[in-house]
Amino acid sequence: MGSKQVRPPAETLKEAIGQLREILPDGSEFEFTVEGEELHLKILRVSDQKQGYGTGFLAAVLAEADGAGARAILHADPTDELGDPSTYDLIKWYTRFGFSISDVSPDGWVEMTRLPQPGSFKGDILLAYQEAKKRDITDEEISDALDSLPNRHRL
Repeated sequence: MGSKQVRPPAETLKEAIGQLREILPDGSEFEFTVEGEELHLKILRVSDQKQGYGTGFLAAVLAEADGAGARAILHADPTDELGDPSTYDLIKWYTRFGFSISDVSPDGWVEMTRLPQPGSFKGDILLAYQEAKKRDITDEEISDALDSLPNRHRL
C-alpha cells in the first residue's frame, strides 16, 4: 500500500481560501498570503458593495482560518476611490468579525488582528457579526483604542 501524502496546514488553508474567490462578484479583488499559522489579508475590495457579498465572503474565509487555527491579520487601509469606506468604517466592519486594533504604522495604516476561534463555522461568524453590528463600536471607542497603543501615530 502506498502512503497517503498529507499537505501542511498552510497549503491546505491557502487552497481552501483560494477556492472561495469564486463566490465574489466579477470585478472584485482579493489577495492574501499564508505564513505559518497566520493568514494575511492583503486586499479585499468587492465590486458590488453594500450587498452582503463581502460580509459572506469574509465569514467564509475566517471560518477556514479558524478551522486551521490561523490568526488573521490585515491593514484597515481604505482606497482613495469615491464611495469607498473610510478607515473608521473599515475598523467598525472588521471589529464586527472579531478583529481588534493591534498597531498603527507611522504612515497611518491600522493593523488589526483576529485570533482563531476553533470550532466556529461561517454561520457562527455571521451570527456574531449581526450581534456586534447591533452594538457597533463608536468613533470615540476607536479613538480610545488607537490612543491606548504605546508610542503609536494618530490617524
